[in-house]
Amino acid sequence: MSSGGPGQDTSSGDKKLMEVGVKAGEAQSCKASQNELVGAAAAGATVGMMIAGPVVAVAGGIVAGMMAANNEGQGGEVARATGRAASTAFESAKAFDKEHHMTEKLKDAAAKTMAKAQALDKEFHIVDKVKESTGKAMSQAKRMDEEHHITQKLSAARFP
Repeated sequence: MSSGGPGQDTSSGDKKLMEVGVKAGEAQSCKASQNELVGAAAAGATVGMMIAGPVVAVAGGIVAGMMAANNEGQGGEVARATGRAASTAFESAKAFDKEHHMTEKLKDAAAKTMAKAQALDKEFHIVDKVKESTGKAMSQAKRMDEEHHITQKLSAARFP
């Protein structure tokens, strides 16, 4: 791959990267506002994460942001509208939290729940009992396997 400086021949991959870079650099002067871009990218990333995980989330965010910034057609308008909706929803959630202190209430509730769980465990030794029961169950399963050769029989079995 060449350096791709002005007047030099570049590979098609370099050209594509340069085109994307130019379009990304022009995004603020293009079709979408900053809130629409951020909202569209966030929505695209969220959908990508739900579909196939973090790699697709990144790709979904980039594609949705680029569509909002540069696409004049229906796809671009959908991306911008989604961006506006996501931005509005985020701002509404922030205002609701500011008014009702939900984040603080959830943190307090989680801390109280954890403290109660620890107190119950200290009093009734729940974690120790679960460990002991699990150990007994595993020992019993191992004994049955050794006695009846269950694992060996399953390994040798042929399923149609």
